[in-house]
Amino acid sequence: MTQVASHEAADERTSGSASMRGYVLALVAGALLVLAGLGTTLAVLSARGTLPPPQFSNSLCMDEKLRAMRDSPPQDPDLLVVGSSVAWRHFNSPAAAAAQPGLRPYNAGLCGASIAQTEVVVDWLADRLSSVERILLIASPRDFENCGGDQPSRFDVAAVDRYVFQGAWPLRYYLRYFDPPTFARNVRAVRENRGNLQTFDALVFNEFGDGPIEPPQDRGLLYGDVTIDPVCYSALRRIAVGLDERDVQFDVAMTPLHPEWLRTFDGDGKTTGAIDSGIREASAGTGASLLRADPQLGPAAFFDAIHIRWSQTDEFTRALLD
Repeated sequence: MTQVASHEAADERTSGSASMRGYVLALVAGALLVLAGLGTTLAVLSARGTLPPPQFSNSLCMDEKLRAMRDSPPQDPDLLVVGSSVAWRHFNSPAAAAAQPGLRPYNAGLCGASIAQTEVVVDWLADRLSSVERILLIASPRDFENCGGDQPSRFDVAAVDRYVFQGAWPLRYYLRYFDPPTFARNVRAVRENRGNLQTFDALVFNEFGDGPIEPPQDRGLLYGDVTIDPVCYSALRRIAVGLDERDVQFDVAMTPLHPEWLRTFDGDGKTTGAIDSGIREASAGTGASLLRADPQLGPAAFFDAIHIRWSQTDEFTRALLD
């Protein structure tokens, strides 16, 4: 009886071990099938030109800018432009290079970035791009909202640096950040907006990282009142002090604003005046400066309260440089 029981126990262990091996093999096989399926999908979309970028920030226009930086990395720029979509859309690097021969600008503006998120970008790229001698922040009043929170960055800087500058394998980031519903929406959006200057969400980049856009229609003011977050000035202060320590010139410029927005939401000038004062206080004791560039653009230059068409950016850029 003892020998029979022993044999039965051994058989159970053998059976259990075989079941476990089968389970593990099934898991591995399933994972390989998912990986192969995703890889095939990505390859097909890439061949069609409709492959979205990895979802580092879960913002298509921000992630697409990171993809553009990977495809055409900055080439030893001496001027780095930072900020939100108004920096990305409004600084005309070809016009700047024509106005100041020898200037090497690169536009690192990321749509939707608050001042606190721009601080993260400045820290990252100031470390990465040692050729930079001057950093220009172009901002809108909306960039001075929502700077609080423990994690101001929209993405993992270390992962993005490996992707943009170190040639990391993109598939690992598609797997790491994969969100099927968002990915499906991004496929449709990329198909519509990549290479098309005439949509409101144009995803077009020149060699300098600028984001030209020229929609024939407008979308009204779109943006309303602004609630300033004082934390944004603290972030701005850290940028100014940090760049001073690096011996990098730092300038801040406010983007032009639609005349109707100014009349409707800042008729007394309190909002724009408070932002100007906050910038000066944050820059006090450093080499940072607040630039005045007011090309007196009329309503037709804008397609919403804070964005101007690419055809109007030459004048604004030259005013910044002058």
